[in-house]
Amino acid sequence: MKLYLSSVLTALFLFFAPVKGIILIVALSTIIDTCFGVWKAVKLGEDVTSKLFRKGFLSKLLTYVAATM
Repeated sequence: MKLYLSSVLTALFLFFAPVKGIILIVALSTIIDTCFGVWKAVKLGEDVTSKLFRKGFLSKLLTYVAATM
């Protein structure tokens, strides 16, 4: 069982290794975009709630990373 799990994890790592840099750039760009969005909302006096932040940020990040893969 341990060998099987190790083999699966190694295969996944090797599969995603060529796009690791691109995924990192997409994730960092999404984080920076979200920070600027929150900054602008605070500047305009709009409410920034954790529920809205969590819903928008996580779905956007996962969608962009999945599209990259």
